[in-house]
Amino acid sequence: MKTITAQDLYQIQFLSGVRISPDGKKVIYAQHRVDKKSEKKYSNLWLVDTVEGNPTQFTWGDQVDVAPAWSPDGKFIAFLSNRRNANRPPQLFVISLNGGEAKPLQDVPAEIGAPIWSPDGKYLLCMVRKIDKEDLEREKDEEKKKLGVVYRHYDRLFYKLDGKGYLPHERWHLWKFDVKTGKGT
Repeated sequence: MKTITAQDLYQIQFLSGVRISPDGKKVIYAQHRVDKKSEKKYSNLWLVDTVEGNPTQFTWGDQVDVAPAWSPDGKFIAFLSNRRNANRPPQLFVISLNGGEAKPLQDVPAEIGAPIWSPDGKYLLCMVRKIDKEDLEREKDEEKKKLGVVYRHYDRLFYKLDGKGYLPHERWHLWKFDVKTGKGT
């Protein structure tokens, strides 16, 4: 019997965000992997036919594509991706099932939760937590970036979370994104 080594861990890929299409004929999911050379974690979307069962890669590249959601008519997929900026939280994109380039919706300096389509397919509902103003300022100023976080002032009891660290001051809010215009409110 062979034992698992550290090198074997690079071959392990896990799935998340598994969703069945509205007609029940296809399944989409995010497949996660770790690059051996850079040690960075990436994920792409994959499609599999529920009858034939042959998975095919749907998105490509060294980025994080996660949280896929089928449109009610099954023609589009909304998902979160950091393809535009790997140093920022993933943003909201929509792509046609027929392929082509993914369309970015409004670029929000925020964490975005998994999208949910409206029944008519015109809107996407997401949880959004904006990045704190202090963090955005530090990102723009090289001196502040070198200095790092100087202090934090919290006025609530729940300020830290295991595996997450210090929580932002901003809270989660519901936003509605227009799929055609990309605008979110």
